Amino acid sequence: MRKWLIGLLLILGLCAGFAQAETYIVAEDGTGDFQTLTEAAAASSTGDTILLRAGVYGEQETFPIVLDHAVTIEGEDGAVLDSPRFKTMVSVTADGVTLRNIRFQVRKWGIVADVSRKLTIEECTFVLGDEECRTSSTAIWLRGMKECAIRRCTFRQVGICIAGDPLSDKSAGKTVLTGMCEAGEDPEYFSTHEIADCTINGRPYYYFVGQDNLTVPTDAGGLIAVECDNLTVRDIDVSDSSMGLEIARSRNVTLENVSADRCGIFGTYLVFVQGAVLRNVHVEQTNHGIDIRGSQNVVVSDSLALNCDQGVFFTHCTDCTLQDSHVQGCGFGYFGAVGNGNRIENCTFADNADGIYLQNEPNATITACDVRQSRVTGLRILKSSCVCTDTTVADGWTGVIYYDSHDTTIENCDFSDNASANMYLGNGRGATIRNCRFSGETKAHLEVEGTQTDMLVTQCTFTGSRADMLKAASHTLPTFTDCAWSTPGVFWTGKEWNGDTDGDAPNRNCDVVQIGREAPRTDSIPYDTPEQAIDGAVNYRKENSGRYLLLSQTNGTFRLFDSPSEFDRGGCVNFYQPDFDASDWANIFVPSVWQTQGYDHPIYTNTTQKFARNFGNKIGYPADLPMAPTTYNPIGLYRRTFTLPESWSGERIFLTFEGVDAAFYLWVNGTQVGYAEDSFTADTFDVTDYIRYGEENTLAVKVYRWCDGSWLEDQDYFDLSGIFRDVYLYATPQTFVRDYSLVTDFDADFADSTFSVTLMLENRGDADGKISVSAQLYDADGEPVAWTADAAHAILSAGEAQSVTLSGVVKTPRKWSADDPYLYTLVLAETSGEETVYESCQVGFRKMTYKTNASGWFEGSTGDADLIRINGQPISLRGVNRHETHPEYGYAVTREVMETDIRIMKENNINAVRTSHYPNSPYWYYLCDKYGIYVVDEANLEVHSNMIYENARITEYMSNAIIDREYNMVNRDRNHASVIMWSLGNECKNPEILRTILVQPYVNQMGETHVLHAYDPTRPWHYEQARDNFATGIDVYSGMYETVEQMIAYAEAGHDTPYIECEYEHAMGNAMGNMDEYQAAFDTYRSLQGGFIWDFIDQSIYQTAEDGTRYFGYGGDFGERVHDDNFCANGLLLPDRTLQPEMAEVRYQYSQLKFDAFDEDRATVRMKNYFLFTDVAEKYEFRWSITADADVVAEGVLPANAVRVANVDARTNQPGERVVTLNLPTIAKEAGKEYFLNLTVALKAQDGLLNAGHVVAYEQFAMRKDNELMSAMPDAAMTVTQDGNVLSISGEQFRTALNLETAQLTRYEALGADGTFHALIVPGEGPKGSFYRAATDNDRAFGSGLGHMNAAWKEPGAYVVTNRALYAGENPIRVTFDGCYPALENMLVSLEYRFYGDGSIRVQMHLSAPEHQQLIYIPVVGMQMTLPKVYERMTYFGCGPEENYTDRHSGTKVGRYETTVTDNFFPYMEPSETGNRTGVRWIALTDETGEGLLAAADSAPMEASALHYTPEALTEAKHPYQLTATENVILRLNAVQIGLGGDNSWYRIIVHEPYLTPLTRDYDYAYILSPLSAKEDAMEKARTIRNYP
Repeated sequence: MRKWLIGLLLILGLCAGFAQAETYIVAEDGTGDFQTLTEAAAASSTGDTILLRAGVYGEQETFPIVLDHAVTIEGEDGAVLDSPRFKTMVSVTADGVTLRNIRFQVRKWGIVADVSRKLTIEECTFVLGDEECRTSSTAIWLRGMKECAIRRCTFRQVGICIAGDPLSDKSAGKTVLTGMCEAGEDPEYFSTHEIADCTINGRPYYYFVGQDNLTVPTDAGGLIAVECDNLTVRDIDVSDSSMGLEIARSRNVTLENVSADRCGIFGTYLVFVQGAVLRNVHVEQTNHGIDIRGSQNVVVSDSLALNCDQGVFFTHCTDCTLQDSHVQGCGFGYFGAVGNGNRIENCTFADNADGIYLQNEPNATITACDVRQSRVTGLRILKSSCVCTDTTVADGWTGVIYYDSHDTTIENCDFSDNASANMYLGNGRGATIRNCRFSGETKAHLEVEGTQTDMLVTQCTFTGSRADMLKAASHTLPTFTDCAWSTPGVFWTGKEWNGDTDGDAPNRNCDVVQIGREAPRTDSIPYDTPEQAIDGAVNYRKENSGRYLLLSQTNGTFRLFDSPSEFDRGGCVNFYQPDFDASDWANIFVPSVWQTQGYDHPIYTNTTQKFARNFGNKIGYPADLPMAPTTYNPIGLYRRTFTLPESWSGERIFLTFEGVDAAFYLWVNGTQVGYAEDSFTADTFDVTDYIRYGEENTLAVKVYRWCDGSWLEDQDYFDLSGIFRDVYLYATPQTFVRDYSLVTDFDADFADSTFSVTLMLENRGDADGKISVSAQLYDADGEPVAWTADAAHAILSAGEAQSVTLSGVVKTPRKWSADDPYLYTLVLAETSGEETVYESCQVGFRKMTYKTNASGWFEGSTGDADLIRINGQPISLRGVNRHETHPEYGYAVTREVMETDIRIMKENNINAVRTSHYPNSPYWYYLCDKYGIYVVDEANLEVHSNMIYENARITEYMSNAIIDREYNMVNRDRNHASVIMWSLGNECKNPEILRTILVQPYVNQMGETHVLHAYDPTRPWHYEQARDNFATGIDVYSGMYETVEQMIAYAEAGHDTPYIECEYEHAMGNAMGNMDEYQAAFDTYRSLQGGFIWDFIDQSIYQTAEDGTRYFGYGGDFGERVHDDNFCANGLLLPDRTLQPEMAEVRYQYSQLKFDAFDEDRATVRMKNYFLFTDVAEKYEFRWSITADADVVAEGVLPANAVRVANVDARTNQPGERVVTLNLPTIAKEAGKEYFLNLTVALKAQDGLLNAGHVVAYEQFAMRKDNELMSAMPDAAMTVTQDGNVLSISGEQFRTALNLETAQLTRYEALGADGTFHALIVPGEGPKGSFYRAATDNDRAFGSGLGHMNAAWKEPGAYVVTNRALYAGENPIRVTFDGCYPALENMLVSLEYRFYGDGSIRVQMHLSAPEHQQLIYIPVVGMQMTLPKVYERMTYFGCGPEENYTDRHSGTKVGRYETTVTDNFFPYMEPSETGNRTGVRWIALTDETGEGLLAAADSAPMEASALHYTPEALTEAKHPYQLTATENVILRLNAVQIGLGGDNSWYRIIVHEPYLTPLTRDYDYAYILSPLSAKEDAMEKARTIRNYP
């Protein structure tokens, strides 16, 4: 009873209490009890309710609104709390508070709950109110709160933070961590909450407590995890939340592929975690990016923190590691405090206030880090101890601050270019600085203050003097032992290779392109005698000179490091010293690129920077320009010794590197000599003051794979490195010819020529020097040529330079052109004091005339200067682009390979080359001069990846480098007759770059100022991207992959600027379709002056497969992450110089003699002559022949007077024409045979590299068929039987079986000479519909659409027969089928088989597409069958001999050709469609005895191919070696195959309209199969069966 009374009293008491609770209404418009929530909260009591009407409550409120008693606040829809900036909105300090349905516009902290219980927050919305408050705002902060319930809330850009008790006792040794929890405090502070059905930024906001072995869903927008062991967080993005990830009191945590950008307080936040791996975490624009507190054994790797207040924050942590990560643009890059044994390994820090900051952090380790551009301090060590090794601290304010610290070792580190000091040592003890390097521009290498105890600096090197670079009072000095202070021969910082943009132009690193390098000059050396000089020029034999010493073509010692930091710690920093021990180094052949010698990785890209994101690099994006990579940037060290002849003593000694990629530093005998960039032109240094006589000299070179200049070398090629061209020394007198340039300038009639030689004289001796220079010209036979120029005489004071011109007239010189590349030899006799030396070069007398937008007109004899002319004639460029490349040598192409390239060009009527996209080897220009190839010489300039973006950075930071590259090319190559045009570069897009190149003044080595266009007015200037920018001075409209229609439109519009297609007919893989259309336009339109096919050679580096097979490697085969696959495979030759089949088309189209308009009745043909200066009747023999079914029945030679024709008309740019009378005999034509007239034009005598008899032009004309053949019907008996769905038809000589369900021939056998039946097809593999071809590169082209359409035909599915009929009583026996392919949108196909008594089978296909067909084009209309492997011999009558296609067969002739099935496969670098022949009348596949299968076109010729590979197998393989040949023969007989296309390999449907195969029309074709015995002639039998009724 007593207990019951007590309970009743309690209930009554509670009811009384509830009865006293109040409800208040807050309305901003004054209609409620209060206008502000602040007033209502102050007036309310425990248990009251406050209803918040719709409205915005902000300016009138007093924030924070304090809730110190249990109260419920509930808002109507539209109730918004909106606080000012940086104000807390609601402060909760009481138990039992409820907030519901309120929108918080958060500008600091939305709700802060301190040391209380049972807070309920429901259906509220929290939104970041101000972007500027992002990094200090959070929606809910639970500081010591327990049992909070947050339900059905929405968060946008702000989140929840669970924190410890801010009022905890801090005097009892407790460590307070501002954040999720406090060490040692009540776990209920963070594990007793409920967070349910909440979202953040539209995705789930997860809260997990005590859930082990959990994998967090990837749709998480926010995460709080507590006491979750074995937790996995992978592939989530929690960006735009104030707290990102919060993980506490958990073990064995994995975070991988996490993004936490723009988080207000923390991006990734771990507290009291035991064992965690964070991999590939990305944080950006966050207060604390990666924050680890109170944790152990945490590893952060491969992560990125950008533009955070604190990038990576470790505090109270033990044995934690940051590795392989990048931190940039932060306040603190890494901040470590109050921890023990933490590590930083292989990380990069850039543009942070403090790179690495250690405070109260004992036993820290820093290894292999790169710290740059720190605005305050690179490495700050405060009250800490650490070991720092193999680390670079550079380009900041203060490199290292070591203060109040102890027991620290800094070893094998680099400190450079830190403006205030490379290292500051304050109070401290027990520090050792060992084997470090101090260099660059700084106020002090070491600044020492305060009290130092046991401080040791040992084995360190310092650039500059000790007096200047050490700032310290004597009593504060550390102990120095074994240190070196050096002053270099020339000053460099060692950082010129990296594009630092600090400072003002032209003194920034990015402005430095050379140190100590000579001005560029012509490729010429002195000789001791005129005979040596003549031989040296004519035969390119520099080694004949006693003043020349070749240092290459031999081995040097070599060592490679993967990065600057690896080099720094590799023990080779003094490798350039003569006494350095390199006995354990490897040997490397020079010239070579080290990637072909077993080092490093080739990298192929087309547009992307080669170093971008490859092998760990963090830079490569446009905004990174002009910085060079540092994480992976291999450095090659070269050493060799040489001894100079004693006879050179007292001379000037020059050292030339013809090509080094990409930048290098040079030492001679341990002294700094110079630095240079621009990989593809020569770098020469005056080493006179550094060499020694009578003893060995040591040459040392440090080559960087990439430098800031590499941003200008983003060509479509394999990126390779090293000393890849020759290196040599030469000696001159002290007063000498520094350089010389030639000009040949004909009179108006192009008869006599003024010949001028401008000499640049210089005296580098210590006293006045006298020099006399005379010149003699010799013809090709070595005979002197009369020339009226006087000798030059000068007396130069020490250090003086002077320019002198020798000029005179040469009467009627033989002119140079590609038609007739006649060369003279110039010899300069240079006498200085008692010494005479001779220099020489070859001279081609030619004059280029053109209209220039820079300085008016250069007129030719015709008075028409709107075309580019050579010696008055309008030039026609039948050209190719050519990379210097070889799969075994890379860039280091040998002379023998270059000679092969020239020979191939001449053999295939190629008369021009564009040196895409850099100057080539000097030997290449010698060959082009000698054999007659026009050269468009292109500067080493392409910024493809930055063509659209960041162009302003290129012109701002790279202008000096751009100008330097242009003049390097021009000064080296301007004396070559073959160079008819300069190209300023490729794919740079921005007109600003063009203006920079053309307008910026240049001061040459004589102190003369020039503007580039006027620097060499003897040649036109070309620039690929400056198509319409003629006002800037470009002389050529340069098309690139413009269509034939676009070219013609330009020509017909009447432009007076000549048009050249600098790249066209992208020859990628099996391509080069419709070249005939391009060449027809060039030959027809006056202003279209030709173009350059892209390109000459497939680029590749040999790679070896796992099974040892060596193959042509392309992008991705060398371990690169970023590459462009096989886009390097777009040449007319395979990398080893094997001609690809399309070269036949080039040879035909580029011929300069063409024939058309054959009139059989008159026996005449029209000849067109596109030569400029060639008497074709004298040079060539013109032969004709008539063939009947490939057999010659008549032939003859045309007399010279019958073929004498004018050259190209100088004014109209039209070919010389004449109608040639052939005087053909009367031929009695046999019925059924095809007759052809064949014309060939061949050399009468050897011409350069071409032998007598070499064919330069050919044509074939079909003659009329006067009589048709009607073959008799075979009358042999046939037997017809049917067993189910199998119809068998047989005769005495054959047996067949036809599946009536599939409409496929399943057996076809013939009686052989041995008396047994032999299978002609593999059983079950007779003819079936074939509509797919192995994808070509053009098919696969992105944007073309053909790749997708082609793939759709790959699996046609079953042929479904809807109707069939057997006509067994007829002769021939007929079987017909109607059906469709359901998988191909019910494409309709009808088939007919006719069986003849001799075993022949006629097969006919009719194909039609139903309406609403989604498939637009059909790749192939044909049939495929499989033959036994014994039928290896392939003979056919059709177009050949090379494979050909509907849009690439002009260069073939109809004939009888023999090959094998194996050889019919062409190994394109990536396998594709191959082996096709068009115009096929018949094809025979036979065994060694001649027995086999004959397939003949029924009436119209067909297409055919026979391979050991199916189209599907060809498509799936990436390299030919990966193909597995079938045991059998895949024979394909096609009505038609879609064309190859050739305009480009990436845009639109590139197959031209006539060669498309649309499904808007029907297709019908037939062929006859027939057994072929060894006794039968295939031609004769085909003629018979093709005419069966």
